[in-house]
Amino acid sequence: GVDLAFSSGDLEAYRYALELGGLLALAHYHYAVVFGRGGLGYRIEDTSGAHSTPAQHDLMFNGFVGAELFLGALGFPNISLQGGYGIQGTWTIRGGSKFLIGASSPGLDILGAGLLGFHIYF
Repeated sequence: GVDLAFSSGDLEAYRYALELGGLLALAHYHYAVVFGRGGLGYRIEDTSGAHSTPAQHDLMFNGFVGAELFLGALGFPNISLQGGYGIQGTWTIRGGSKFLIGASSPGLDILGAGLLGFHIYF
């Protein structure tokens, strides 16, 4: 995945990120699949202006386990429901370094940690 963000106004900011990951089907049965995903990423984020600080560099790793239920049995072969839970670790450098580990929340949150959503396949 790729993440780009820019901001302008009183505080100029930018963020660039790149992540590489792999997906593995752990089990499947008819219209359902259980999967695992692992990834490794790098992000640089900087704000400049009146309160200039050194750029922040992050090295991230994450793992995610989820399940996807395809709605083909209900007549919707291109739509699926997906849910899962993940964990992410981040090593941050900005005028020092720190290591953080916590739950990942990529999407619609369930109690701030899980993912619940749907996919439409074309």
